Amino acid sequence: MKAFWLCLLFLLLTAVTVKTLSTSFIPLNSAGNLLNPYTGLWRHRTVTGLPKPAGLTGKVTVQYDKDQIPHIFADNDADLYFAQGLVTARDRLWQMDFISRVAAGRLSEVMGEKTVELDKMFISTGLPQAAQESLELSLNDPISKMALESYAQGVNAFIKTLKPSQYPYEFKLLGYEPEEWTPLKSILLVKFMAFQLAGYNRDLALTRSRLRLNEEDFNQLFPIESAVVEPIIPREKLWSFEKRAPEPPENLFRASVDLIQAGITPNENNGSNNWAVNGNKSVTGKPIVANDVHLDYALPALWYAVQLISPTQNVMGGTIPGGPGVIIGFNRSTSWAVTSAMTDVLDWYELRFRDSNQREYLHDGDWRPVITHEHTLKVRGRDPITLSLRRTHYGPIPYAANETPNLPSIPRGASMRWAVLDPSNEIKSFVLLNRAKTFKDCQTALESIGTPAQNFICADNKNNIGIFHNGNFPIRWAGQGRMIGDGSDPAYDWKGTIPKDEVPNVINPSRGFVSSANQKPTDETYPHYLGWKWDVSYRGSRINELLKAKSKLSVDDFKQMQKDVTSGVAKSVLPTLITKLEALKMSDEDKEALKALKAWDLKHTKESVGASIWMAFWKELESAIWKDKFPDPKLFQYPSIEQTVQLIMNDPTSHFFDRRNTNEVETLDTAIASSFKAALAELRSKLGSDVSDWTWSEFQPTKMEHITKIPGLGSGSLDVAGQAQSLFANTGKHGPDWKMIVQLGDVPKAHYIFPGGQSGDPTSNHYMNLLDDWAKSELHEMNYYLNSEKTNSNLQTTIELQ
Repeated sequence: MKAFWLCLLFLLLTAVTVKTLSTSFIPLNSAGNLLNPYTGLWRHRTVTGLPKPAGLTGKVTVQYDKDQIPHIFADNDADLYFAQGLVTARDRLWQMDFISRVAAGRLSEVMGEKTVELDKMFISTGLPQAAQESLELSLNDPISKMALESYAQGVNAFIKTLKPSQYPYEFKLLGYEPEEWTPLKSILLVKFMAFQLAGYNRDLALTRSRLRLNEEDFNQLFPIESAVVEPIIPREKLWSFEKRAPEPPENLFRASVDLIQAGITPNENNGSNNWAVNGNKSVTGKPIVANDVHLDYALPALWYAVQLISPTQNVMGGTIPGGPGVIIGFNRSTSWAVTSAMTDVLDWYELRFRDSNQREYLHDGDWRPVITHEHTLKVRGRDPITLSLRRTHYGPIPYAANETPNLPSIPRGASMRWAVLDPSNEIKSFVLLNRAKTFKDCQTALESIGTPAQNFICADNKNNIGIFHNGNFPIRWAGQGRMIGDGSDPAYDWKGTIPKDEVPNVINPSRGFVSSANQKPTDETYPHYLGWKWDVSYRGSRINELLKAKSKLSVDDFKQMQKDVTSGVAKSVLPTLITKLEALKMSDEDKEALKALKAWDLKHTKESVGASIWMAFWKELESAIWKDKFPDPKLFQYPSIEQTVQLIMNDPTSHFFDRRNTNEVETLDTAIASSFKAALAELRSKLGSDVSDWTWSEFQPTKMEHITKIPGLGSGSLDVAGQAQSLFANTGKHGPDWKMIVQLGDVPKAHYIFPGGQSGDPTSNHYMNLLDDWAKSELHEMNYYLNSEKTNSNLQTTIELQ
């Protein structure tokens, strides 16, 4: 049966791949690699066992359960991380190689001309150099040095055993071989995650929007200190330190219009939910911790589950393939969970050059040299490209004034200051987290994390819970860095970093729970300025509403919360909009749609019709209100959803509802009428005239594509509930990539799910075997082992490495 599956897959993939190679970014000679009779897919062999590697110093046992999670038992930590590298490489070697190449700006070495601009972007923004500097810091620490080097040795031990016929499928398709894994590659993966979670910035978009508004309107639509209903840190928190912000300049800088160029950023929906209750609010009397991480969907799955057991630790959870340790998880005493902090750690500076050569720039009255050096970018199929990289005391100048940025968030001729480029040692933090025995251990472990900044929940068996808005945050005056700054004025320089003991946190709050959903971390009493733009508060408010609703909560309650698909936006504003829609004259067909919208229960279930009508209507209404003022949402900053809702609810006659450059008299009422009609037209065009066919899963289909967009390696469409502002924050292409619930106790109990499977091999039964359960948010119980006895019924394979 397996042979039949391989033959069928070979025929299908070959036909589709040959047809699409010329339009994808895959090299054109890849069909020959695929068809090679000696090493191609026809000769593909899935590696199911593990080699007996040299280099281990003690006994190592690997046990696989029914979900193919490896449970690794080792006599010492060096062997433990060696074995982790070995087993992860068996399942995810190509994925590890690919993502590390992206972060290093080395994708064109194997992909050719079509990825040159992507490589230039990562190189010119300094990510590879930053990884090298963080590596040097990490190798100077014995804890991270041991973990990084042992992990790399394990990966390489696996690579050395491979024959060409055993190379992962993508190596064959793309026509290149695995190369040696190094500790630098693990750090590059950390920096890539930092780019994903701390690489978005709104400086350029907000600068564009500022130029289209007078000062009063701008301050109303984009306030520095927005009101926050449910901050991450409860309002009861009192701060023991005073405000020490630097003074802003007397006259704020206005960037040049010609500086502004079109330009993608990491997905702004990247975020997550996490929450925890202490024993007083838990049915078990011990803390329960929940986490779901929101990132772009892709196959192979981003996450890899593992258990690591040695004399210093017994830890289990999710890790990113390519790095040692567990990123999100638990051990016998503690558990931790993360969400993106969303704090602004990237500022842009317009430079004033001395002349057209741009070799010197003005700062604080002096002309400073622009530091330059050359970088060779290797490109498959052509001569290498020599890049001239430029830096100021702020950081890189990614694009010269006469160059076109690859990303719409990058201004040309400007320098960037980005905390991600500062050296830090996140690997040490995760190793220490994995070993943590107390809440204090967890708190101490966070000190090494610089970026990406995260909202870390820690909990322990002593009934302690807390949340830390943790990372390296610059000291700035209120509003500094919101828009492009004056590179010649030292007032715009960062003035150090907020001390670790002053970052927002709360430990054992009186309400008995902690939570975050990427919303604003603090209220107005917090002394430091952290930024101005976080995710809207609907998810955070919903989490807290559900946590407050019961005096004691269980794991089942947490599972239901992770399934919650209630729309906070619709809950707040839809009744007002329906009242206005009811006053309109409509055709019978439109009335039928309005009836379905009125009957909607505000939940984005996969079969819901009202959810589809609502979302199409809301998108049209937002565009009708703002598009004439901010023509392109990719280039301009729109006011937040909450700001739009507040205007509709509290100021329906606002001049912001007047349309620019039109002879029509536009009001909120006319915008609502035209938007509803446009939404119904879109739904009929997309889903047909029968309203009952307008189900949410049809309007927003969910699909998992292969990282490279290689056809045939994705999932096809899935019926999945959820929307960006519900707790199940599925957008069709982005959402909960890792779900986990941990119940602490003498022996912890945990449940998890992620969209995909443990294997990166498309021919494996474990490539996407978890997808159906993930789509239904049905979590699997984790098998947490205390020892390596072989009698457990969940075990499928036991392998002694030495």
